[in-house]
Amino acid sequence: VPALYHKPDSPVLRQFVQKHMDPNNDHVLTKEEFVDGAKKVVDDIEPPDQVKRKSLQGIRLSTVSQATDDVLEGLWLQCDLSQAGELSGQEYQDAMTRFCQYASDKSKEKAGRLRIASLYHAPESILLRSLVNEYLDPNSDGSITREEFMAGVEQVMTKL
Repeated sequence: VPALYHKPDSPVLRQFVQKHMDPNNDHVLTKEEFVDGAKKVVDDIEPPDQVKRKSLQGIRLSTVSQATDDVLEGLWLQCDLSQAGELSGQEYQDAMTRFCQYASDKSKEKAGRLRIASLYHAPESILLRSLVNEYLDPNSDGSITREEFMAGVEQVMTKL
């Protein structure tokens, strides 16, 4: 229905997304608010009961993989401030730090979900840092291309 379509910069869409993504209206978006809000927005736009779904614990696979891709793309954009498509110097260091934090958060979630404390890796852990270095900069040249980043992230998350 064309009347339900809103451009990304539409005030109506912005208000709708903000209502779900920042429910306490404090203009601070926590990870939990982001994830819960994104699910609500997606499910409101495309209700699960009206969509043929492949499910993974009740969540549409396409939504999960797209959300992960979006998070990683956002992480890349936060690091590639020069927009050169390659990270070196301070951008390289920032990418390593940011991704170690991201991977640490994910390992903590997994450890909690599975109730196996040893699956958690602190962001400064030697194991996590060496794994991130190995896969994000596979040729050890001190720079990370976008392709290396995306492929490396997938490898690290598979290993954790």
